[in-house]
Amino acid sequence: VQYSLKFIEFLDQKFKEDPTYLNTLLSFSTGLKNLPPKLDNFYFEVTINTGLGVTKAHTCFNQLVLPSYSTIEVMKEKLLFAIKETEGFQLS
Repeated sequence: VQYSLKFIEFLDQKFKEDPTYLNTLLSFSTGLKNLPPKLDNFYFEVTINTGLGVTKAHTCFNQLVLPSYSTIEVMKEKLLFAIKETEGFQLS
């Protein structure tokens, strides 16, 4: 639970620094550039996985998978790296 609260605090801080960050995180995690107009059936899941070594996303499931990093600072660094260094795909 503490890790989850730190993650939310981190997102809040990043959004204050850069309002476009949440769109970037959304794109990385879901493949969407913006939230859908109707949020009735939209969900976004963050999963902490103790056996995984890298941050990854399952865009088909709107899921962000974070390893249980040793510190919140390591999580921030790895998440920012994953988002910046990953290229998604676009359907035409």
